[in-house]
Amino acid sequence: MLGLIGMICLQGCGSAKKESAQSKQVLYTAVDEAGRTLTFEKIPTRIVSLSYPTDEIVTALVPQEHILSYSKWSGDPNISYLTKEQVDKVGKKALDSQEAIFSLRPDLVIATNTGRNDMVSGLESMGLKVYVASSPKTYEDCKTKVTKLAHALGADAKAKIIVENMDKRLLALQKKLSQLKENEKKVCVAFSFSGAMGRRGGLLDDIMHNAGLINGAALVKNGATGSTIMSKEQIVRINPDVFLVPTWKPNSQAEPEGLYNEIKNDPAFVNVKAVKNNAIYYTNDKYRYVGSHYVIDAIEAHAKIVYPQLFKN
Repeated sequence: MLGLIGMICLQGCGSAKKESAQSKQVLYTAVDEAGRTLTFEKIPTRIVSLSYPTDEIVTALVPQEHILSYSKWSGDPNISYLTKEQVDKVGKKALDSQEAIFSLRPDLVIATNTGRNDMVSGLESMGLKVYVASSPKTYEDCKTKVTKLAHALGADAKAKIIVENMDKRLLALQKKLSQLKENEKKVCVAFSFSGAMGRRGGLLDDIMHNAGLINGAALVKNGATGSTIMSKEQIVRINPDVFLVPTWKPNSQAEPEGLYNEIKNDPAFVNVKAVKNNAIYYTNDKYRYVGSHYVIDAIEAHAKIVYPQLFKN
């Protein structure tokens, strides 16, 4: 009798271990943009996003109730494509400590390769699963960012729809831009509060290219070296057709109207075409610092600002 009970116990214990092993079987794997392989036993339903571009991508891919927290700038209309209502629905944002993130018990944290170096390793040491996203440099990079993150979230089908819509809109825009002759394309210089910006090889450079613009910052030699600041002499030499100025105040001292007037009334620019023709335009900073599928909105916006005649109908 005791032997029979022992056998039943062993069989039961073995069965429990087998069920436990089965419950932890890998459902799928995903490779993040840092080249790290993550394994998933289930599709994530408790997600923390640490950057505003991934806030936007995650919101487009998963039910919002699966999002536990957004990043600091999420919902700011000058930098984020999410509405205040969307952000308020989640209720949490700008978690700046590993302990605060851990307290939410997320099953996936989405970090960025431009964030704090210790964040990923610290969160992983606490037993959390972390996906690292990148800062895209081209329109194609933005599409890749969406599709790779979508795979980690178990949302491949939704990503396919998003990317196809992006390409459809870009194709329609290119059709409009084809009406321009090569000598009708405008040379643009975008300003930040630190000076002219938009170096060669950066995302703003690619946005301008896809919008049918010539990026003035990419025409100077230092545009290829990583410097983002152009001198006044370089700007005058390029003689751009258009100046683009920011709308977002990164601090209390920065005033977009003040920068606009400073550029317009600068004696160094008096003979520059952009000033002579009063072609100084405000550009919402969410179109400059985009890092998600909304890159197509940024491309369209730049084209509409500079070539409004193509969009009258």
